[in-house]
Amino acid sequence: MEHTLPRSKRLTRKEEFTRVFASGNKVSRHGLTAWLSPAPRPRLGCAIPRAYGNAVMRNRLKRRLRAVFRELYEQLPAADIVISASARKEPLSYHEIDAFFRHLGASSPTLDQ
Repeated sequence: MEHTLPRSKRLTRKEEFTRVFASGNKVSRHGLTAWLSPAPRPRLGCAIPRAYGNAVMRNRLKRRLRAVFRELYEQLPAADIVISASARKEPLSYHEIDAFFRHLGASSPTLDQ
């Protein structure tokens, strides 16, 4: 299994994030919010606010998000996905993140609207 997320599967520029926030469909669950905007293939962007926790918690969450994204890549909708998290006392577990991505994969028809 590859342990890095290639640049082709990431959102990297501010303009890409702005476009997804402005025109994307919003899906929330488990304290995570995702904006999905149609694209040729799935790409991930993380926008984790400082309110989520300290740097260690934010970076752990981003690592877990990227790991689950790599694992479920084939099941995800062809969309640019930006994920944010709400403030929490306890960090999100790997299983909660996995369930969230599976929910995104199952709710892909929302992009057709």
